[in-house]
Amino acid sequence: MRPVETLLGESIRHLRVTAGLTQQELARSAGVSERSLRDIEAGRVGRPRPSSLRRLGAALRLSDEEVETLLSRVRATGRTAHGDRMHISVLGPLNVRRGEAPVGIGAAKQRELLGLLAMQPSQVITRDEIIAVLWDDRPPRTHLNLIQGYVASLRRSLGTAARGPSASVVTSAGGAYRLEVEPGQLDLLGFGDLCLQAKGALVAGHLSSAEELFGEALGCWRGSVLAGSGSALRNHPAAVALDRRRMEIALRFADLALAGGRFQQAVARLHDLLRDEPLHEGLHARLVQAMAGGGEQAAALRLFGDIRSRLAEELGVQPGHELAAAHLRVLRGHPAFPAAPDALTPAPDPPDAGPAAGAPGPAAPPWHAPAPSQSPAGGPPAVGALRAPSAPRPSPADDGRRAPAVRPAVPAQLPFVARGFVGRRDELVRLDAALGGGGHPTIVTLSGTAGVGKTTLAVHWAHRVRDRFPDGQLYLNLRGYSAGRAMEPADAIACFLDALDVPSSRLPPTLEAQVGLFRSLVADRRMLVVLDNAKDAEQVRPLLPGSPGCLVLVTSRDRLPGLVAVEGARPLGLDRLSAAEGRELLAGRLGSDRVAAEPEAVGEIIGRCARLPLALAIVCARAAANAHFPLATLAAELGGALTFLDAFHGGDPTIQPRTVFSWSYRTLSPEAARLFRLMALHPGVDIGLAAAARLADIPEERGRRLLGELVQAHLVDEQRPERYTWHDLLQAYAAERTHEEDAAAERVAAVHRLYEHYRGMTQAAAGLLYPQMVRLPDEVYPSGRSPARFDGPRGAMSWLDAEHLNLYAAVVRAAEDGPRRAGWLIADALRGYLAKRRHSTQWLTVMKGALSAACADADLMGQAAAHLGIAHAYHTTNRQKEATDHLDHLLETSRRAGWMAGEAVAHGNMGTIHGESGRLTASYDCFRQALHIWRHNGSEIYEATVLNNLATLDRYCGRFDAAVGHLERAIAIWRSAGMPAGSPAALNSLGQVYRDLGEFALSAACLRESADLTLETRDLNVHAAALATLSGVHHDLGRMTEALRTADLALRLTGVHSLDRSRCLTYNSYAAACHAVGRYDGALHHYRRSLDLARESGTRHHEAEALIGLSALHMDRGDLEQAHDVTAGALAIAERVRYPVAEGQAFAALAEIHLRRGDPGAAIEHARRAVDVHGRIRHRLGEARALVRLGNAFGHGPDRAPQAAVDHWRQALAIFTDLGTPEADQVRSLIDRAGRPSGAGGGGDDGVVGDRGVVAGEHGLGGGFHDGGVHVG
Repeated sequence: MRPVETLLGESIRHLRVTAGLTQQELARSAGVSERSLRDIEAGRVGRPRPSSLRRLGAALRLSDEEVETLLSRVRATGRTAHGDRMHISVLGPLNVRRGEAPVGIGAAKQRELLGLLAMQPSQVITRDEIIAVLWDDRPPRTHLNLIQGYVASLRRSLGTAARGPSASVVTSAGGAYRLEVEPGQLDLLGFGDLCLQAKGALVAGHLSSAEELFGEALGCWRGSVLAGSGSALRNHPAAVALDRRRMEIALRFADLALAGGRFQQAVARLHDLLRDEPLHEGLHARLVQAMAGGGEQAAALRLFGDIRSRLAEELGVQPGHELAAAHLRVLRGHPAFPAAPDALTPAPDPPDAGPAAGAPGPAAPPWHAPAPSQSPAGGPPAVGALRAPSAPRPSPADDGRRAPAVRPAVPAQLPFVARGFVGRRDELVRLDAALGGGGHPTIVTLSGTAGVGKTTLAVHWAHRVRDRFPDGQLYLNLRGYSAGRAMEPADAIACFLDALDVPSSRLPPTLEAQVGLFRSLVADRRMLVVLDNAKDAEQVRPLLPGSPGCLVLVTSRDRLPGLVAVEGARPLGLDRLSAAEGRELLAGRLGSDRVAAEPEAVGEIIGRCARLPLALAIVCARAAANAHFPLATLAAELGGALTFLDAFHGGDPTIQPRTVFSWSYRTLSPEAARLFRLMALHPGVDIGLAAAARLADIPEERGRRLLGELVQAHLVDEQRPERYTWHDLLQAYAAERTHEEDAAAERVAAVHRLYEHYRGMTQAAAGLLYPQMVRLPDEVYPSGRSPARFDGPRGAMSWLDAEHLNLYAAVVRAAEDGPRRAGWLIADALRGYLAKRRHSTQWLTVMKGALSAACADADLMGQAAAHLGIAHAYHTTNRQKEATDHLDHLLETSRRAGWMAGEAVAHGNMGTIHGESGRLTASYDCFRQALHIWRHNGSEIYEATVLNNLATLDRYCGRFDAAVGHLERAIAIWRSAGMPAGSPAALNSLGQVYRDLGEFALSAACLRESADLTLETRDLNVHAAALATLSGVHHDLGRMTEALRTADLALRLTGVHSLDRSRCLTYNSYAAACHAVGRYDGALHHYRRSLDLARESGTRHHEAEALIGLSALHMDRGDLEQAHDVTAGALAIAERVRYPVAEGQAFAALAEIHLRRGDPGAAIEHARRAVDVHGRIRHRLGEARALVRLGNAFGHGPDRAPQAAVDHWRQALAIFTDLGTPEADQVRSLIDRAGRPSGAGGGGDDGVVGDRGVVAGEHGLGGGFHDGGVHVG
């Protein structure tokens, strides 16, 4: 496990970075020294003072519970040994320490082998790679022995790994080797962690934190990778990639430091790096500017002269563009070096970044990345420079003589800054990052819907940065969406020339000439130009200066894609305020006391105002004018979406929402306006392109064009490709328009087209994703089953994932307003998706809505389908009484309707409920009735689901051969019908049964095929179950690392909406894997989670499995009383529900407990019963482990019988050898020791084999009953 102090430090660093604080800021706020905080975060403090942690928690605004979690980690460090922890350093000369003491790694070849392994932690290094590094592909004849000797010596020197007392740091597999260490044991892993945290800070916009973390990452280095080692090692691709990554991080650090004006920090780091990279032009370019920025201009120029000479002498080249441009900046007195936006954004993750965070063991190093890209043409990277005002340029006189220089005025046209600006922190950061153009004028487009605060943000930011533009700030409202005529470019350029003091007599006659004069006047100036409320790119283009020192900020409701595509503008979309920002705005205008007094009313006002600053400002004006009005009164005036627009009555028509929206609406083409109106009839949260096209009865291509027109007008937002959304405010406006402009018959027809589209698509998806699932017969549908319109199951699931909220809303709306039949038909087709995704709350709502609609239509088939959906939802949420009630209704309604499939489903689902609660006889009866109906009606596909569930019962009862027969028949049926979607659960169950039989290769093949198929259908429940069972196969075969990795992946795929039985299986699997590698706390936690869930859901088999796992865990922790109690509980359950696998495991565990208590007689009795149970059902691995227990019992105590012990061990050895499990070697060792003269039978603990193996590898049923049991029958 990772050192506790490392985890504590990472937690504090993560909290600090998330809060956007630097170490200096947090230390000052908490009243601790910056050095102390740095040491805590780096894991160098074994036990931080609780008082210091409490102050840090207060500064980070943690809850009492969160602070207590930190304190518990401090207490945990007191129980963890620190003094002898091993640490390897490769970021510099190879260094190994144990605590503070150096560890000698003798021979040079041995050191090179360690360096090779440590550069690539957790990666398998082949023998060929080792030979290439150690002997340059010319190995001596004894090279194999030498490698083995070096590895053995390294193991002795390095000791054991953090993951377990018997685990080696250097592991081997098939002649290959790898180093298994934790981040606190290898500087390379710590460097990678810091890089990833810095990347996260960049993404979050915390530039100071990112700079600090990049600096810490660079502090991990003491020189080039493995400096002083042989050339083959230093030139290894891994070493080259790491050195390159170091340079990339250094450049990012320097860019951030220079942008923030922290020149001395940049100088210190860059000087260190140049010792290892003396000719790196990027480092020199930044160092030259950092030195000049810190006041050392002369030294900076000398440094440039030195590097220019060295480049010429050693490489025969002149300084490249980046270095030359840095030199020129210093000469001009503009040393600050703003980097291009790319320098302030994290590099993409490399393709070999490895598993997600949280996977056991380090991933493949995430810091292997390509070299940073070169600066774009036209200039080096730039990030907010500090430039001195430039001197004015003289203008030539008309007669060709030198005239006095025309010195343009320094305009300051920015409008008044509105009071009460709130929020927009992320947008301000992105605007700040746009400062500086890298050789070209920077253009930023700020787009958003009407009233969202574009002008306010633009003006606020412009005032904030106006000092960066000493040559002036120009502002112009282009009136692009005003009620009157938009400003013409000729009028706009005239305004600019007037602001620059150009007399009207000097204005050229043409627009082109005026634009040329404007650009000449602002050339080489640093000016800020704000073009507000632009209509389109054509209006803006003549107003763009050509100077690289200028920045143009354009606001518009249009996204201005032309400026982005042609002029390279940087688009910045402006969303509505967050709820917190809305409260801040109201508090600033109405007073914090008034806002705090009515929090619910404030929340409702913010929501009904669509979080639009304009609408909130109107509310504030009304509230301020009526100070005696409760805010709840104003909120009530905003009550319904349709009355919202009526709630704003003001004297100025330009600030009424209707007026604002009408400006954009009137600019639409007639077709786009019609689509906008009809979209108000859509019931969901967003709408896809196809649905919108069907609503308007137009081809999709035309729909795409019209939706694009709506997006450009900011009447809708394209949140994802071909998916569109809007707020209630705009929908209310559209609803008004459709009721005023569209006939009722047209509105009804549009709704019917939309519902038919959704019904047909949902039917098609259901046919691809769960064809094995019973749905209403073809004759119920208006035009039979719809043809599939998806590219396979993945496409169908993607469509449902995108549309599910709309489909849910459609069913509920149909129950209220119609069309009711379409509503319950959609619900019937959705049942399988609801089962896969476990949207529990919506599940019941949708199905109850369907039942209401079917009852209103007096349709028995619709009612039956709805009862089935409700029963399934209740069963999944462990409300078995309600599920049973609705199954009874399903049975009765189906009989009345003559729907035999509904009867079969009712019986099958009842069988599932009985089986999970341990009533196996009743379960068999129900399944047999369902099977009879399906076979009588020739429905093989649905018969396959019942066979799958019968196989689960057979497996529970130890009838493995029968289970295999049922499952193979079910899989054959699905495959012959071309419906592989039904087989993953059966393959999963078959893999579990093969595992019980000891057929591990067949088991793994079935489980992997199941996992592959579920990736296609995205059935995470079955996928996680397959991985959990596969983890058990790895465990049985002694592959503990693979077992833990696979179980961890299963655990991460098992969410809160997964089936309870899937979660039980996964928790048990992960707990067993943790137990096997010595992670006892993790094992205990997950066994208990499984136990609680099993008891809550009434799944007795999983309850027994969790208890058996806990029994083995308690034994290894030395708590025999607890072990006995939980084993007795497991045995009682196993006998009651007739679960012989668990019964045999429980007897074997009791044998071990009695043996450890010193009662070999009782141990023999229980071990014999374990052998009998496992032998009877042919559970061979369980039988062999029980035989070992029996031998152990005979080999202990005063009446021990050594020969009997050996006989039982030999029987076990024969089985282990046949199965190919690693326990064969352990038992063989026992037998060998028993044959020595020094003693027979091995005494004490030496005779105990398979302490964990008896139980830890036995968990779960591969998913239990097939999901279909509750809705297929």
